[in-house]
Amino acid sequence: MSRFFSLTITKIGMPRFNARRKSFNLSWLKSKQFRTLAIGFVIFSGLVYIVQVNSLSTKSFEIKTLEKKISQLKIENQTLELQSAEIKASGELQTRIGGLNMVAVSKTDYLSATAGVVAMVK
Repeated sequence: MSRFFSLTITKIGMPRFNARRKSFNLSWLKSKQFRTLAIGFVIFSGLVYIVQVNSLSTKSFEIKTLEKKISQLKIENQTLELQSAEIKASGELQTRIGGLNMVAVSKTDYLSATAGVVAMVK
């Protein structure tokens, strides 16, 4: 058989493997220094986790705030572009009017239609 395992039959009739164990000195697991170090590591890991989660939530809040500001600035940019286009169009209109050699109107006369007057096609 193997050097480390031996096959034995239990009273129920099922085979059972018994491993030959080397004796390890595990007394350091029971020492006060190890327990203190393990507890310190767990506390340190917990604090690092809390700091990182807090940092992540703060950054996500800042990102949402900046995204809202970006959308507001995009809307403001669109309105300013429309105003700029209107100003350019009115300035261009004035230059075109000047190029047509038209005369400004001094007095405006309006025609009034009397009631009952209609035109008829023959």
